[in-house]
Amino acid sequence: GKVDRQTLLVFGAQQRKLPLRLQISEYGSIDNLEFVPFEPGELAPDEVEIETQAASLNFRDVINVLGMLEEYNATHLGIGNAADLALGYECAGLVTKVGASVSNFQVGDEVIAYTLGSLATLVAVKAIFVAHKPKRLSFAEAASIPTVFLTVYYGLKKLAKIKSGDRVLIHAAAGGVGQAAIQVAQQVGAEIFATASPEKWDYLKSLGVNRVMNSRTLDFASEIITADEKVDIVLNSLNGEFIDKSFEVLKEDGCFIELGKLGIWSQEQVTQRRPDVSYFPFDLGDIIEQSPDVAAKLMSDVLDGFATGQLRPLPMKQFSAAQVVEAFRYLSQARHIGKVVVSFEDKVDNSLSEIIASEVDTDVPVSLPQTSTERVVAALWCEILGLQQCDTQRNFFESGGNSLLALELSGRLGNALEISLPMQALLEHNTIELLARYADIRLSLQQNVTELSENEEDYEEGIL
Repeated sequence: GKVDRQTLLVFGAQQRKLPLRLQISEYGSIDNLEFVPFEPGELAPDEVEIETQAASLNFRDVINVLGMLEEYNATHLGIGNAADLALGYECAGLVTKVGASVSNFQVGDEVIAYTLGSLATLVAVKAIFVAHKPKRLSFAEAASIPTVFLTVYYGLKKLAKIKSGDRVLIHAAAGGVGQAAIQVAQQVGAEIFATASPEKWDYLKSLGVNRVMNSRTLDFASEIITADEKVDIVLNSLNGEFIDKSFEVLKEDGCFIELGKLGIWSQEQVTQRRPDVSYFPFDLGDIIEQSPDVAAKLMSDVLDGFATGQLRPLPMKQFSAAQVVEAFRYLSQARHIGKVVVSFEDKVDNSLSEIIASEVDTDVPVSLPQTSTERVVAALWCEILGLQQCDTQRNFFESGGNSLLALELSGRLGNALEISLPMQALLEHNTIELLARYADIRLSLQQNVTELSENEEDYEEGIL
């Protein structure tokens, strides 16, 4: 128990100059992320090897780490072990090797790539998914481009064939895909209707989007219909009733672009409800795997837009590789706008032990933890929200929390206190003080049940 084996592994890898990749030891917690050394394989003739300078995070990385796609990964991708999960979908860096059949790249080229497993110091990528980085872009800016812009180009331009005068509804418009969609829609002269949480409305209006509605309610449908302005195209990334309401605001013979594969409508459902609609559910990874040439053409078109200045990089929050846990935690919080990028330009520290907080809470807490249970709750609460101090009377969701972080908190807190702590408990007791009081009651009841069960022959009707 005296040997830190993980540090020794990483130290040994550094001595042998082995590359590192981001890995999750088990699903369920962002804290399970760590960089581990790996042996690079032989470079295929059609591949290039890239020394990563920056890699972008996507929300799918977060829900993967939290285990929300565990069943899907096992059933459809054959990934039974969390450690086998490849994290990251895009990167930018320097070419270090080229395969025998590759002629359009050479060692030292600055490139951008769409590739699974990009959160690593070294990646091997098929050359067809690699492009030269535009000179005007930094590595961090370039790394934020492929996933969101290729998705939007494929959805809006290739499938929906968006044109001037079209009305397009863009859900979650302040996110990466949403902002890329705004740029493409503005580029062709389409009219934009957008949904976002209210705190992001001013930002979207600064981009020239005047019709912004609340993404936390279903009121967007009545607002559009009341104005008698149904839309020609829906770009959807939400689920549940948002799908139903989005079909309501779609014109006859309109186009519905569905991003993702989980929690969406089947073609049969769409045919029953809106047989007139062109319905296109797709996942970028599937498109690229099935049609590599399509991906290459999309990448070329997107980068031409950046080279000419028609497209521009999205706003981003940048973290060093040593801050990767904080980067994941920041992305999982609903308050972020744009993209989150991890930089490898300073490389990963040998020990991988220094985690620098990405957020400092400048609010002075009114009420500090008083009881031992409050201190346990507060410690996990602050860690998950990325805060230095937490007010025991402040609402979890007003402090930057969301449903994903609440799920993580309820699980970790239940383990720490050794009690059953359902998600509903956090929703109903949403301050540190209330949640600690609830936990104390659960602990007391649990202890009483244990004591009473030792003498259960004295009770004929059980314990109320």
